[in-house]
Amino acid sequence: MNIGISLRGLLSIPIASQLIAIKSRYITWLKSALAMHYKMPTVTTTGPFALEIVAIFDNTTTNKYLTDNPTGQRLYSFLKGSTGKIIPRGDVVVHVDGSQIYDDLRDGKPHTILLTGNATGLVIDLVGIRQSLTEGMSGGILSMNFISGFSQEGNPAGNPHYRFDTNYLVDGNHSNVVRNVNAELGTELIDLSAAVVGDGPSTIFTNIVEKKISYTVVDTWGERQFLIPVDLVAGKTYRIKLKNSTNTTIALLYTNVSSEAPEGWLQNNYYGCHTSLQDGSNEILVSIPSNADLSLCHISVAAPVKNGQEAWVSDFSIKEAPGYAEAINIKAINAEYYEEQDDGNLLGEGLWTFGSGVADGTEPQYSTILGTGSSSHVTIGDTYRYSINSIVDVPRFQFILGNSGVAMATTQVYSGDVTVTSNDDMRVVNLELGAVGSFSQISVRRLIKVAT
Repeated sequence: MNIGISLRGLLSIPIASQLIAIKSRYITWLKSALAMHYKMPTVTTTGPFALEIVAIFDNTTTNKYLTDNPTGQRLYSFLKGSTGKIIPRGDVVVHVDGSQIYDDLRDGKPHTILLTGNATGLVIDLVGIRQSLTEGMSGGILSMNFISGFSQEGNPAGNPHYRFDTNYLVDGNHSNVVRNVNAELGTELIDLSAAVVGDGPSTIFTNIVEKKISYTVVDTWGERQFLIPVDLVAGKTYRIKLKNSTNTTIALLYTNVSSEAPEGWLQNNYYGCHTSLQDGSNEILVSIPSNADLSLCHISVAAPVKNGQEAWVSDFSIKEAPGYAEAINIKAINAEYYEEQDDGNLLGEGLWTFGSGVADGTEPQYSTILGTGSSSHVTIGDTYRYSINSIVDVPRFQFILGNSGVAMATTQVYSGDVTVTSNDDMRVVNLELGAVGSFSQISVRRLIKVAT
């Protein structure tokens, strides 16, 4: 099929380069059962197109969705759980690691998937989940690069590029923002000096010091503590970022907000639409509906504390974020940090957790390290690098990981790589009955084999 695009240049790039030149990064492990996914402003094919996805699939037999859309002409793609092969929409052509011939991809390694075709009007806005939100991705999506042939809502340049390499923390706190690598944030739209008291009269705030606005909560007139006029544009996406002293509600108020509220924001007759933020640093996205009438648009901030208490907000910022995406049901705990090793493979952060009541960093005769349950990072089929560098008064011990274990002498440092093959705990066992000893300096880290 002639798709109207040359693949020679796309397929000649070395696979290692297509793995986005990883040196150190976070990888987010998506869990289908928790509906973890990403949502971006809708992209639409405009003719010949090319989309590159770098992903890691676990070895479960469920379908693993990469792209989809809930309505319209869906440009869906997923890995079929029974075969380990990529299933795309219609006439879309699939290359994996530079070839149309490839083995089962459920091997825990990163793979570069190139989708090409020639069509107009095919759409994507969901990443890592099916349109029904019932089937998702089990594994990690490292990047998604819309190379060519795509337009995007609110992003005149089109062709966004996402690197899902954040830990969803901002200055130690909360974020759900995924940057579009191909677009910069717009200019600052917040002017704190224009803030007014939110109880009716346009009283200008005077207690603004170094980008920090402080106020005394008055809970007898509703939720709005102060309002700031802001010039937003319908159909565009914005990043809102701020630090707040307590749990906070932010609200948008404009002419037809009751019928054209941003998706995910709750409506209220008094202050328009709102969303809640935890205390600390926050970074969120808001996409303004294309039919919104933004006349007299204001953003307001409220703190749900008692009347007369003090609260503050600092570093308040709103900037246009063309093509930026949102992480849904994803928390920082779902992201692991990886560093590239001399052999080109990626080694994750330590997963060992010492038991409760152990004060000196050692574990006694028997200890479960981590299990393979739903709350654990450990996954059947994945490979882990482990080591025990300090063993005290234990004649013989066994390190068991995924139903694999070897007894070693007490003087020997025990380390190696092992693949989890069954639903067993990871544990260290003292094999000498009656002997009292301990283990310390234990390391268990997930290993991703990139190099071949």
